[in-house]
Amino acid sequence: MKLSVECDFVSEEIIVVCEIDISKYLKEKNNFCFALAKSFNIEKILLNDKNLEFNKEDYKMEFLPEMIKYTVTLPKDKEGNLIIKYRGKLSGYYRYFEEKIIHFSLYNGWYPIGFDADTNFDVRIKTYKNYELVKGEFDEREKIWKINYTDPVVDDCNIILLNRDFYKIKESEYLKIYYEEFQRPYVEYIFKNHNLARKYLEDLYGRKTCNKEDMVILPYNEIWEDSAYKRKDLVVITSDKDYVDFESSSSFKGLAHELAHSYAKGANVNSWEDWLNETIAEWSAYLFVLNCEKRDIEEFIELHRDEVGNKKLILNELGKKRPEEVHSVGTLIFYEIYKNYGVEAIKDLLVAFDRIDVKNTKNYLEYLDNHNNKKISDEIRKHII
Repeated sequence: MKLSVECDFVSEEIIVVCEIDISKYLKEKNNFCFALAKSFNIEKILLNDKNLEFNKEDYKMEFLPEMIKYTVTLPKDKEGNLIIKYRGKLSGYYRYFEEKIIHFSLYNGWYPIGFDADTNFDVRIKTYKNYELVKGEFDEREKIWKINYTDPVVDDCNIILLNRDFYKIKESEYLKIYYEEFQRPYVEYIFKNHNLARKYLEDLYGRKTCNKEDMVILPYNEIWEDSAYKRKDLVVITSDKDYVDFESSSSFKGLAHELAHSYAKGANVNSWEDWLNETIAEWSAYLFVLNCEKRDIEEFIELHRDEVGNKKLILNELGKKRPEEVHSVGTLIFYEIYKNYGVEAIKDLLVAFDRIDVKNTKNYLEYLDNHNNKKISDEIRKHII
């Protein structure tokens, strides 16, 4: 999927031309389906310069804003590129369209998603100011930013444009942080603890993840404050409204969780199997807290208890679907194991997930069974229906 993007600073809209080679995988189909955020207006859909008709209906997708499902009627001759032209304002989480930062991603539903849509992205962005595209390359001849995503673990086409008049850079061998000047104390705190967390995770899992990571600190927003997400070699975090004495009052648990996703990944994020990714990352962070920060983890466990409430700890309560409490149920199950079997059992659980090739619960439990941990795997089975 090729995406040509232009930012309209007057209307604060993005203008997109999407180009899709449908001849590769739609030989037997008479239509092409995809979803797009409701905040975008499709101006036209073309195939070989001919306007195509399409139907649309409201559609819900987890994590995303209000969406529209489009069904495009295709002619008998499906050779060529489907061109979708649209524009609109950003909606959804982690959206920014301001002088110092422009940020849009999967969470904003800004590109064709789901159904027949491709998940490989070739993006070209035209800007007029002193912006730098995080993880992108600038084409001096064309005066545009370019970025490609090929088979991403999460089907995210992530765009972060930072105005270098506002954003500074601090980097080391393993980390590059984009930040605003007033966030410098926070950046120093992150550098110190990132190094500790990286070394701890390498020792825990017995291997390095090698790649240098970029980290972006987003401006404060009360809707998505104190949150973060992880992509390949990229961590995006939100800033706090007030900056305090981090050394005495804060835990690095949240960022350690995101760093742990370098190991805790591979299970299907769109199903109940995502409990594996999130539980492994969360408990990797807890072991860092226990061993390096010498802090108790009860305050974090209590938050998960509040999230689950009085519900039973069932991992696949909704069948194959991803439950809302996917971050919490597995974490609390591991907590029971931690209390009954100790920290070494948790280490075995974490490393086991890293060792399996195909990441799913079935393979995970079988691996535990075959490596002298059947008692622990049976504890997990109690929570599967």
